[in-house]
Amino acid sequence: MKELVEEEKAALETTYYDTVNIYRNVKTVEGNITKMKRQKINEKPIDCALSYKSSIAPSLDGKTNNLKGVEVLFLSHEIKKGDELEVTTLDGVIHQFIAGLPSYHLSHYEVPLEVRERA
Repeated sequence: MKELVEEEKAALETTYYDTVNIYRNVKTVEGNITKMKRQKINEKPIDCALSYKSSIAPSLDGKTNNLKGVEVLFLSHEIKKGDELEVTTLDGVIHQFIAGLPSYHLSHYEVPLEVRERA
């Protein structure tokens, strides 16, 4: 069974043409003070596939024109809800997202994303 999962994982990874950098708030201790610090989790970009599940529509909040939409990220690396993700698509476009609650499968993770960009 493990071999089949690894084969499926390897097959899926051949379809990952995008990359992601993961940023997470982690606790740091400086003296007797505990702080939260935003840190990059991965050393090099992680292969992934960004799927546009719904269209991105502009939303005016009175001050700025924000983009809102829900996309899904497929990858083999663990993501936590609330992680900040910087996804670079095959064509070199960089998108900013916040990770929703990941769905774990034996061969990959599916992560719903919230768009964090301004129009």
